[in-house]
Formats: sequence, C-alpha cells, structure tokens
Amino acid sequence: MKTWLSVAMIGFDLFGAGNFAFAQTWSHVSAVSARSISISADGSKIIAAVYGGGIYVSTNFGVSWTLTSAPSTNWTAIASSFDGNKIIATSYNGGIYVSTNAGITWTNSETNAPGQYRILAVSSSDGNKLAVADYFSVSTSTNSGASWVSNPVSNQKWVSLISSADGSKLAIASYPTLYISTNSGVQWRLITNVPTGGGVIAGAADGNKLAMAVSQEGIYTSVNSGATWILTSAPILTNTPASYWQAITSSSDGRKLAATIFNGGIYTSTDFGVTWTSNNVPTENWSGIASSADGSILAAASSAGIWISQSTPTPQLSFTTSNNNLLLSWLVPSTNFVLQQSLDMISWVNVTNTPALNFTNLNDEITLSPSGSGGFFRLVAQ
Repeated sequence: MKTWLSVAMIGFDLFGAGNFAFAQTWSHVSAVSARSISISADGSKIIAAVYGGGIYVSTNFGVSWTLTSAPSTNWTAIASSFDGNKIIATSYNGGIYVSTNAGITWTNSETNAPGQYRILAVSSSDGNKLAVADYFSVSTSTNSGASWVSNPVSNQKWVSLISSADGSKLAIASYPTLYISTNSGVQWRLITNVPTGGGVIAGAADGNKLAMAVSQEGIYTSVNSGATWILTSAPILTNTPASYWQAITSSSDGRKLAATIFNGGIYTSTDFGVTWTSNNVPTENWSGIASSADGSILAAASSAGIWISQSTPTPQLSFTTSNNNLLLSWLVPSTNFVLQQSLDMISWVNVTNTPALNFTNLNDEITLSPSGSGGFFRLVAQ
C-alpha cells in the first residue's frame, strides 16, 4: 500500500494537510572511524572523512562504502552539494581538496587559498560557493574552489561553520564567540547576545533558523539569524572532557534537529527544538552528524564507525499564489514522491510537470496555471 499526504484544494483554497509520525531507529553501517560526515539532500549519498586516513563514499544510503582516490591525510572537515557530487574536504596539514564527481577524482586547490591548519568547511547547495576556516581567517570561493579570497575574522579556536543553502549567509562559532556574515563572508558581525558566547551550531536552508549547543547550558534556537535566542528543553551538560555537545545538524526547514554528545548519546527534536528525545544508540565518542533535507535520514560518525537513522518521510505540501498561478512545493524528500491531482478525491492522476529544485530552500516546486490548478493534490510515495 502506498503512503501519502494530502492537501485538499478547490481553486486556491486550502482545506487541510495530513501528518504522520514515525519511530526512529539507528543501524551501525560501517566500521570507518570518521572525523567528519556529509550527506546529500535526499540522503542517498554519504561522504565520510577519516583523520589520518582517506575519504569514503556511499551511494546507497550507507549500505556499502567505497574508498575514494583522495590522499590519506589528517582530514578535518567535509561538505557537499545537494546531490553529493561536488565535495570539499579540508586537512589539518593545510590542504583543500575538491571533487566534482562524487569523489571519483580530486583536485588540490590549496595553492589558490591563503591560510593553514584548515579545520572547517561548508558548501552551498549547488556546490559553487565554498568556505573553509583556519584559526585566523575564513577563505571563500564562488567557483567551486578554483579561486579563493581570504576574509579575516577574530582569531579563535573555531569549532563550527555553517552556510545557508544559497551560500549568502555564513556563521562561525567558537566556545566564546559567534560571528555571522550576510554577504558570503565578505564582512562579519559579532553576535553579542549569544548564551555563554558560543558553541557548535546548525542552521536551516534560509540561514535564519539557527540552533546552538552550549555544553554548560543546553541547546538554544534562534529564528532571526541569532538576534534573539530561546533555551530549549535539551539536557544541560557539564563542561568536562567526558561530556559535552560535539555536533548538531538541522533539516532544511529547521524543524528537525539532531545533536551528538562526546562520549555520550544522540538527541533529536522534531518540533524546532521545543522538545527532545534521547535516541537508542551506544555511548560513543561521536564526532559529527549530518541530516538529509527532510531530516528523515541522519548519519552520525564516531570512533566506532558510522551509524544511520532512517524514518519514513512525511513531506508537507505547501502552496503560494503569484500572478494567478499556483506554486506547489515540498522539501526534497529522502524517498521518491510524485504529485497527484484529483477533482473528486476518488480518481487520481499524476501531475506530469517536472519539479524544479529551488536552491535557496531545497524545495521541489511545480507551478500550475489557473486552468490546471483546481481540485485536490497529494504527494504519493513511489
């Protein structure tokens, strides 16, 4: 039987939307001890970088893994485009490597970028805008790493760097400070009202919804790019080497969050951080976590390997009107969905328009003219 969510419409009037909740489970899928991990928007491609080793790629949701041709070095961070084809990886030794074919071949763009001791890396959803951080500056690229520009930021031991989907908004944090840029890293603004000064951060695709995990206080969220913060119900951890927040990730709409504890467990939220659930995972030295666009697939890296969580996606169908046209949109799902239309909610037909990906919010979008937009619509899992 197919699972589906429906949005009922007559003309442009919204009647309602279905919603379902599914349990979350975790599976140990690889013994690779990864330092950093990244995932494509649909969750099918997972890339893992090993400190003192190589870079591994899975193209089937973590079922099998392939060691890429990237050199063996002290990899510190990895990030990818929405489809997982464009990858950037940084090494503590100073190297910056990029791949445009899902890790099959790599190019060292270090000679084009100033700085050293690279520890953090991010990518826009299209893979064109990149940013890497060392202890002294943030270097940015607008051409997939072909050339770089250095943007000085206050000298800190940075622990987290994030980017909006379009690459226009960046945020970089250490435990005492948080800086935000709204022009792709050209200028930076110190956020002075951050609880305890900073922590590891995650953000939604729009760059407005942020989450920050602060070990001595808990996890905070912001809906206005860090202007104000709200303390969530996540646990408060003591700031000791044995127990602190190590990494945090977000779905593209900011609704689903997941955070790892060093020498601890994993906590997840499905309501923008209002409530949190402790996941059934072993106590590990978790080093990183990544989320698919819809938050239904999570990949977590630890010293004991890589773990995957998969839950059934329940995309919410949204609509807006513009120039008498109807724009239907939904987050890129981790399972294939097709849009269907009906005049009576009995007989359904597929909408044959090909969805277009919006790189700014990672939504699939279909625009219908008034003549073709009446009736009822639903998303059906294929």
